[in-house]
Amino acid sequence: MTKNSTDPEAKYPARLPSTLLERIREKGRVNNRSINQEIVHGMTQYLDGLDELQLLIATMKRQLVAIQST
Repeated sequence: MTKNSTDPEAKYPARLPSTLLERIREKGRVNNRSINQEIVHGMTQYLDGLDELQLLIATMKRQLVAIQST
């Protein structure tokens, strides 16, 4: 059995407003995740969404150029 370990360089202490921490704690409880897991999940969703949004914007720009050139 292997022990899960986190790369020490990957640790990042964060200061959060108490209201935000409480929201994260509640989301974690509802989703059966720890606070850390909920933060990682939320950040991953956020960054994936940004990537998707950038692709969508690039596609729309290409379509707009195509429309304008006709």
